[in-house]
Amino acid sequence: MLFILFILRFTFASNIAAYWGQNAGGNQQSLGDYCSSSPADIIILSFLNNFPSISLNFANQCSQTFGDGLLHCSQIGQDIKSCQNKGKIILLSLGGATGNYGFSSDSDAKTFATTLWNKFGGGQDNERPFDDAEVDGFDFDIENKDQTGYPALAKQLQAYFATSSKKFYLSAAPQCPYPDESVGDLMSQVDLDFAFIQFYNNYCSIDKQFNWDTWSEYAQGKSIKLYLGIAGSSSSAGSGYVDLSTVQNTISTIKNDASFGGVSIWDISSVPQQFINGISEALEGSSPASTISATYAYSTSAANTLVTSALSIITPATTSAPTTSAPTTNTQSTPASTNAFWNWFNGFFSKSTQSSQATATATPTPTFVATTSQTVSTTNWLGGLFAPEVTTYVTITTTVAPSIIKRDVVVDSEATNFHPGYLTIVTFVSILFLI
Repeated sequence: MLFILFILRFTFASNIAAYWGQNAGGNQQSLGDYCSSSPADIIILSFLNNFPSISLNFANQCSQTFGDGLLHCSQIGQDIKSCQNKGKIILLSLGGATGNYGFSSDSDAKTFATTLWNKFGGGQDNERPFDDAEVDGFDFDIENKDQTGYPALAKQLQAYFATSSKKFYLSAAPQCPYPDESVGDLMSQVDLDFAFIQFYNNYCSIDKQFNWDTWSEYAQGKSIKLYLGIAGSSSSAGSGYVDLSTVQNTISTIKNDASFGGVSIWDISSVPQQFINGISEALEGSSPASTISATYAYSTSAANTLVTSALSIITPATTSAPTTSAPTTNTQSTPASTNAFWNWFNGFFSKSTQSSQATATATPTPTFVATTSQTVSTTNWLGGLFAPEVTTYVTITTTVAPSIIKRDVVVDSEATNFHPGYLTIVTFVSILFLI
C-alpha cells in the first residue's frame, strides 16, 4: 500500500475591488500604475457608457479612435494583459450614472451580447478597443431604472463564456436599497459572481441605516460574493463617505458572513494610499483562527523493520470570543535527534518545512491586528532507517487569532520540497506490507 501525504496550504483572502476610469480623484494614473501599486485584486474599467451603439469613456486615459469614432485604447489593452499577469481580475463596466444606454427587447440585448463578446471577450472583430486583450468579464452598473433585457444579455454572455477555457465573471453594482431598481431583475434571475453594493449616496449607507443583513439574506443559497461598496474620498460621493476606522469596524461586524467577498471602492484614483492599505490590512487581519497540522512519524527497530507508527491530521481549532487578556499562541516544535553524526549525514537528504507563527494584539475595541512571521526548520528522515529509534515530525502550524475569520478560502495544494528519497521509503513500506 502506498502512502502519499499532500500538505495543503490554506490561503484566506478577502478581496478589494476598485473602479478605474472616471478620474474621480482628479489625477488619474494609468491602469498599469494601479495594478503595480495598489492592493486591489479586481479592477473595474468604467465605463462602456453608451450601448447598444457603443461608446467608451475613460476620462484622461484614451484619446485615439477608430475611423467610426470608437475609442482605440492600445495602452489600456497592454495594461490589461500586464495586470492579468499579476493575478488581477479586469472587468469592463457597462452603464454609469450619466450614460445613454438600454434595450427595447430581450432580442436586442442578446444581439449586443455578441458585440461585447467579439469586441472585448474571446470573439473576433475588426475593431477591438483593447486590441487582442480580453477582459475577464463584465459589470452591470445600470442606474437608469430601466431593467429591460439585462437578464437576457447576461445569460447570452454566460453561453459564450462556456465556449472558452478562460474563466469569465459577471457582476452588478446595485444601490444598497433592496431590491435595486435597475439591476434587481438581473440579480434575481441570473447567477452572478460579485455584487459591488453602493453603500453611499443612499439612506442605507454605512453610517445610516446599514442594511447588510438584507443583502446577506438575498445571497443565501447563491454563490455570489457581496462587496462592501464605499467611497474612496469625501469628494467622490455626495454622501455616505466614512473614515478608515469606520470601514475597519464595519468589516469586523460582517466578516463572518459566508457571502462576504471584500470591499469595493469608487474610485481608485480618489482613495489615498494609506486608506486603501488600511482596508487591505483589515481584510488580511480577518483570517480564520485555526491551527492546521500534519504530523507523521517513522520508527525503526534494530532489525530495520520499518513500521508506520503515526499518521494524523489535526483539524482546525475552534476559536473563542475576544477578551482583554492576551491571546494564546499555539506553537509546535520539532524534536532534535540525539545522534550528531546522523544529524550531519541526514542533512544531505533533509527536507525543509515551514511553520507560520502569528501573534495577535488586542486594542481597546475588539479589533485584533495579526502579525505573521515565518521560520524554516529542517527535519531528518534518513536516520530513521538505521538508527535504533529515531522519530521524525513534520509540522505545519498557523496560530489562533481570536474571533477573526476571513472568508474566501483558496486552497493551494503545495508539497514541501519533495526529494527522490521519499519515494524510496514509500516503496519500501509498500513492499513490507505486501510481504
